[in-house]
Amino acid sequence: MKKILLVFLPLIFISYSALLNSSDAEDCSTKKLQQMRPTYPLGIGSIEGYSIVSYDIIENGDVNNIKVIDSQCVQFDENEEIYFKKCPFFKNVSMGAAMYFKYTPPKDTNGNACLIKDKLHKYNFQRMRSFHEYIDSYDGPESIDTKK
Repeated sequence: MKKILLVFLPLIFISYSALLNSSDAEDCSTKKLQQMRPTYPLGIGSIEGYSIVSYDIIENGDVNNIKVIDSQCVQFDENEEIYFKKCPFFKNVSMGAAMYFKYTPPKDTNGNACLIKDKLHKYNFQRMRSFHEYIDSYDGPESIDTKK
């Protein structure tokens, strides 16, 4: 069982990473014109982590149907090892920032207007320099259900 897990786990992470970085939906493509950086949430100290938002890009390049599908904070175990734990702190500011995405109007290969559904974007929230590389390199949970 461990050997099977070792074979399939890298494939899961590669697939998830490709999903995060893709800008085309089948034969529909667009280009990002504007992105707003979220403000760091007030009153949470120096907690670091990330959130992942899902949204649709409509025919005029605006976004709608914005959902936060994951929000994780950096935690430490008793051995001072870093791990991630679900937390709500980054959800509201991520939703607010995602409303300001702007894209060129999506077009298919024939030049017709189209819709891109369930586009993913990861926001990183970092206060201390020592964790930047660790948070940036973390690809998220093994699977994300974007239909929630």
